[in-house]
Amino acid sequence: MTKYANPFIFAQKHVLPPRVRKTLYYVGAFSPYYRKLFADLGINPNNIKTYADFRRIPCTTKADIAPDYQRFVCVPPDRIVDRSCTSGTTSAPTPFVLTEADLHRLTANEANSLATAGITREDSVMLCCTIDQRFMAGLAYFLGLRQIGASVIRQGVSNLLGQWDCILAEKPTAIICVPSFLLRMIRFAQEHGIDYRSTSLRKVVCIGESIRQPDFSWNELGRRLHEAWPELSLHSTYASTEMGAAFTECWAGQGGHHNPELTEIEVLDPQGLPVAPGETGELVVTTLGIEGMPLIRFRTGDLVQLHLEPCSCGLTTPRIGPVIGRKNQMLKVRGTTIYPPAIHDALNSLPEVDKYVIEVFTNCNGQDDLRILYTALPDTDEKLLHRCLLEICSARLRIKPTLLQISEGEINRIQFPGSGRKPITFIDSRK
Repeated sequence: MTKYANPFIFAQKHVLPPRVRKTLYYVGAFSPYYRKLFADLGINPNNIKTYADFRRIPCTTKADIAPDYQRFVCVPPDRIVDRSCTSGTTSAPTPFVLTEADLHRLTANEANSLATAGITREDSVMLCCTIDQRFMAGLAYFLGLRQIGASVIRQGVSNLLGQWDCILAEKPTAIICVPSFLLRMIRFAQEHGIDYRSTSLRKVVCIGESIRQPDFSWNELGRRLHEAWPELSLHSTYASTEMGAAFTECWAGQGGHHNPELTEIEVLDPQGLPVAPGETGELVVTTLGIEGMPLIRFRTGDLVQLHLEPCSCGLTTPRIGPVIGRKNQMLKVRGTTIYPPAIHDALNSLPEVDKYVIEVFTNCNGQDDLRILYTALPDTDEKLLHRCLLEICSARLRIKPTLLQISEGEINRIQFPGSGRKPITFIDSRK
């Protein structure tokens, strides 16, 4: 088989799909940022016909958008019907605007994604994420569920007793939540005598955290969930505000399915060239069909692997594997290269660790160094846990970080420093 025998790789050297060319015409006409970019580089969108032409367009980054998002807005204020913003997990929150058509696109995306995860109109779905604070994902889940026809229980992220009271009273069949939060719910149920495995829940759409390794086997978080509640069908989903689309696992659990009508994707090496299927590269996304703030060749910063072989579920569109790490979060600690997900996986292997924050900093020698702040479950042998953490990090990560056990109040202040809606588990304090 030649290098370009695969039709997707072959297409990368040939003609752009009409939907991509249409987006280029649109931003060239209506986006102040791209109109200026094209003019400065002497690019005529009408002449961008092949993938080789397409790659002449520089990638867009978060740093391009953050100083003045208005430069990317393509519609007048009276056409904007929703003003969302990014979560601010890895940088300051960035505003994003949506038109009526964008909301319909978002709805269709989420309905398709949730259907891929097995959600039907027969389901009653408990939504355990916020829908306020300009959170696009919470809104998308609600709109998608309504289009499917499922019943929605907007429970949010209330206390654990409130979650179980809702489950026992309303009997949802599915839940959308962060997987580590579900693990805390399971622990609460075990401690309070709740027979959680006999409840109505049977499906989980896991958001915000990965539950699989790059080879699609369970990571430690996924393994603990599966072993504690084997009756649950677990589905990962990957999405971002910037692309207004999601990659969601089907029942086969072999990566998030791509919808080519909503995004054009590239997986690139550090030189900006496409990697071969199964190799690791940065996911770069061009949004299609967006009116408010379309983005061309947006660098997500996420390192993934692209899979092109047909899925056992029957779908033949490309899939992306779990996020291996973020490009700007690569660490080199005492000669060892590592990404935060590997550290998360090591920490999640010890159930006695309740919450944690990974902090990377520059030591007195000017090198990357690592400390882990953590809390332990009640009645844990703290000295034994400290020793086990060192052994796990040494064996799996080949490093020995500084370990600091802190109080529940301290770690909550670190994880939620302001009005953030996602707990911070990684802090980059490097100079």
